[in-house]
Amino acid sequence: MIELHKLRRDLRRFYLNLPGEVDYLQRMYSNYKRFRDRNRVVTRTVDGVRYELHLNQFIDSQIFYYGCFEEDTTKAIADIVRPGMTVLDIGANIGAHTFTLSKLVGDDGAVIAFEPMRWAQERLHKNLGLNSFSNITIEKLALSDVNKSGAASFR
Repeated sequence: MIELHKLRRDLRRFYLNLPGEVDYLQRMYSNYKRFRDRNRVVTRTVDGVRYELHLNQFIDSQIFYYGCFEEDTTKAIADIVRPGMTVLDIGANIGAHTFTLSKLVGDDGAVIAFEPMRWAQERLHKNLGLNSFSNITIEKLALSDVNKSGAASFR
């Protein structure tokens, strides 16, 4: 019988050596980690930003295991955003991009983080409280191309 820690080690080694185009196996390994860590909540500092991460959540687990969420988006943000800018984070969720934006715009810039979902906004506020950013404003609003007020529907 294979010991669980050896199986985890072997699965991790296998996953890390997969070619980039093997999405199915990568998703399978990610799902395994999410199942393994389904009740685990950790506080972790990534690139100078402190997060409370719920490892059963996709965005949180990406930050925990890989150091960021949406690596290509994170790189694009770093290429585009400059000190002193005012930027909008639409659908800020737990702040995966909000805090990166805040660091990039600096004290002379501003970040307005829009997050309409109560649970995500609570987590965003929690993560903001773990840090000392003073240039972030959180708005409980959904933005749309439709000009009306009311309950938001996400599909």
